[in-house]
Amino acid sequence: MRAPAAPHRLQRIGVYLRAMFPLHINAPMAILVFVSGYVTSAIVRGEAIRLDARAAYGVLTVFLMALLLRVFDELKDRAADAQLFAERPLVTGAVKYSDIHILGAIVAAAAVTLNLGRGAASPAFAVLFAYTLFTWRWCFVPRMSEYPEVVLLTHQPLVALIFYYIYCVYVDVTGGVPAIREGMVVALVMWPPLFAWEIARKVRAPAQETDYLTYSKRWGPRVAAGVVVVTFLTGAALTAIVGAIYGLSRFVPVYYGLVALGSSAVIIRFVVAPSPRRNRLRPVAELFVVLYYLGPLLDRLLATRL
Repeated sequence: MRAPAAPHRLQRIGVYLRAMFPLHINAPMAILVFVSGYVTSAIVRGEAIRLDARAAYGVLTVFLMALLLRVFDELKDRAADAQLFAERPLVTGAVKYSDIHILGAIVAAAAVTLNLGRGAASPAFAVLFAYTLFTWRWCFVPRMSEYPEVVLLTHQPLVALIFYYIYCVYVDVTGGVPAIREGMVVALVMWPPLFAWEIARKVRAPAQETDYLTYSKRWGPRVAAGVVVVTFLTGAALTAIVGAIYGLSRFVPVYYGLVALGSSAVIIRFVVAPSPRRNRLRPVAELFVVLYYLGPLLDRLLATRL
């Protein structure tokens, strides 16, 4: 009886994607992030939203850069994953690290190719791509991985650069002239949800802690969860300020206020008593991300009906 054939590279990459980067979640999120940033760019520029099929390269780029960051995390965390996450496909051997190297090279080449000759978006992408490579090699400073605060500071600018890139895609597609101040406003107002999510996913109750280095282990669970709450409220405040400056509907502060307060209420329960049963930080932060980025779309939809 013949032994079953070993899975080939494409099959192994499929196993990896299903386990570590499920497409049915990450593809819709890339679309939502891009469209939200694109619509916000139109709002900041005081223009009617002009969705155009030419912007598809921007959506694909956002998706590819998210996947590239996931790949880089696998390569950076290889030693730690072997100790802490025995079930992951790269640790079990179901997927080879050579597969991940090839996947990363293909993704990087595709993203670069998509952004050649894209007007204002090309230099914005070049900066984003260069900084992404920097975060891959951030470990050149000895023992930096022992300081999550440093990792946070070195990686979070990627969020701003992604949204500045989306702003530049909007400018490229609509044929305008980019303004750094406008791009910075878009990046700033779009930043809080992903910052909150980054913190929330690494907060645990004391009984849940392992050898994995979390923000709750460094700062204490109450302080770490409190940072998430402050970020929620900061996002609501920023959207209210931007809404007032750029003439958005009264729906904006009400909507974001309710989203921030409702999300914060769940997390404050954990702050009061940080137990595993009350640890809902990650799903609440993920819901906050979705609701936050839906806000600009809902506002424009209301504006067209009023």
